[in-house]
Amino acid sequence: MQGLLWFLRLCLAALVLVAALVALPVSMAWSATPTTQSLAGETRPQSWAEPLDERLNLYRIQPNLYRSALPDNEAEPMLKELGVTTVINFYQRSDSAWLHDPKMRQIHLPFHTDRVDDTDVISALRSIRQSQEFGSVLIHCKHGQNRTGLIAALYRIVYQGWSKEQALAADSTPFGHSAHADPDTCSTIIRTGSRSAATQGWHC
Repeated sequence: MQGLLWFLRLCLAALVLVAALVALPVSMAWSATPTTQSLAGETRPQSWAEPLDERLNLYRIQPNLYRSALPDNEAEPMLKELGVTTVINFYQRSDSAWLHDPKMRQIHLPFHTDRVDDTDVISALRSIRQSQEFGSVLIHCKHGQNRTGLIAALYRIVYQGWSKEQALAADSTPFGHSAHADPDTCSTIIRTGSRSAATQGWHC
């Protein structure tokens, strides 16, 4: 009987050791993922957009591309400091109420949150890429969530090689969604929009 107990204990110890060895690489890989602290204090992967101003929902997607909610008069000096030379607006109202610098280009592409199609997506991506030749670009809608998040996600997929899941997680989830934002609809637009953009030759 004693021998059987010792044998069972030995087997149990071996199972625990094997489980620990299997879990170790996973644990190390998870802890090795680069992270950073957001303005709200939560941990975010470093590849996600960098938070710059919570009031404006302003984030840096990459060195020459930013996203935000609808800016106001106080935002213009900050955007100049960031080197923004073009503002692309997906909101219905013009930026002329707050943007007064004639040297800063304004591109108005008014999208409807629940009716963004391939044509809208391609127009937005093409405008971003063409405007980046002149300097940094800011994209925005009213709240910096749905329309802006969708275009940011598609930019990641088409130009940065991200997967749909990565782009949705980084450029939609952290910024919130309105009642009109349907994840399935967004996923469909991302699939068709990224494919259409790629066939137009804007994937590099």
